Amino acid sequence: MRSTQMFESAEDIATAGTEDWIVWVPPVEVRPVSLTDVAIMLAHTAVSRPLIGVREIAGPENVRLDAFVRAALTTVHAEHRHVLADARSPFFGARLRPTDLLPGADAFVARTSYREWCAGRPGRESAENPGGGESPDGAHRPRHGSSDEGCH
Repeated sequence: MRSTQMFESAEDIATAGTEDWIVWVPPVEVRPVSLTDVAIMLAHTAVSRPLIGVREIAGPENVRLDAFVRAALTTVHAEHRHVLADARSPFFGARLRPTDLLPGADAFVARTSYREWCAGRPGRESAENPGGGESPDGAHRPRHGSSDEGCH
């Protein structure tokens, strides 16, 4: 099974592309999908007849990678990194063409949109991160982990 980028991976994508508080990503199209939708399809595939092939899953919305990462970083918490698209920027070390991260025509399209996914996430302000994005020295530091922190 193959999946497009997951909503939960946006912050990891940003971290990988960050240089001097600027997130550099290639100007490519993506169809991000919920990890829950991927897990459901994986479970269904595991108990179904063998496909003897590859199955793909993608989200319902086509968006540029820079817009997806920017939305994940700025939806709710004030993120200080700027997200910029540059064709010379690698994606986890790879040079990509504009449609390289899109699924094939036969991909299963999940129903959960990014907005719906964000609306369903529980708040995460807790002892887990009492100072928000502040470090002990008062400087803003990006939070690491899943992008669901940007949706409460």
